[in-house]
Amino acid sequence: MPRLSLLSGGVAASALLMMGAVPAIAGKAERARSAIDQAKAKVDAADKVGASMNTPGLTARADAALARAQEDLKSGHKEDAFDAATQASELADTAIGQAQKSHAEQLHAAQNNAAQTGAAAQAAVDSANQRADAATQAANDASQRADAASQAASAAAEQAAAARATPAPTTTTVTTHTTAHKARVVRVPAGSTTNTTVTTTPATTPQ
Repeated sequence: MPRLSLLSGGVAASALLMMGAVPAIAGKAERARSAIDQAKAKVDAADKVGASMNTPGLTARADAALARAQEDLKSGHKEDAFDAATQASELADTAIGQAQKSHAEQLHAAQNNAAQTGAAAQAAVDSANQRADAATQAANDASQRADAASQAASAAAEQAAAARATPAPTTTTVTTHTTAHKARVVRVPAGSTTNTTVTTTPATTPQ
C-alpha cells in the first residue's frame, strides 16, 4: 500500500510538471511568432520607403535574419527564432531611419534647388521687364522726335506755300545815253568884235 501510494504520488508529480511545461513551451512559440510578425512588418515598411535603394546592405541582412527566424521556428528552435526575428527588426529599423534621413536630405536639396531656380527665374523676369521698359521709353522718344520732325516739315511746307503765293518785286532798269558835241569856234579877224556861240544838242534817248 505505501509503495502504491508512492508510485501514485510520483505519477501525479510528473503530470504536474508536464502540465506546467506545456504553457511555457507554448509561450515561447507565441513569443517567437509575434517577434517574427513584427520583423516582417518592419522589413516590408523598409521596402516601401525605398530602404533597399539607399541601404541595400542593411535590408539584405534584415531579410536574411527574418528568413532564419522563420526556419528556426519551423525547426522548433523557438528562442533562436525569437533572437533572429529581433535582429531582423533592429536591422529594418536602422534601414528605415537611414532611408528617411536620405529622403529628408534629398527634399532639402530639392527645395534649395527650387529656391535658386525661382530666384534665377525672377531675376530673368526682372531683367526682361527692364529691357521692355527701356524699349518702350526708346519708342516714346522716337515717336516724339518723329512728331517734332513732322511739325517742322509742316511749318516748312506752309512757309514754302506762302512764299509761292507772294508776287515777286518788279525791278526797273534805267539806261542813260549821253552824247557829247564839240563846240565850234569861229575865228574873227583882229579889230573886230567876236561873238562865240556854243551850240549843244540834247542827247536823244533811244526808244
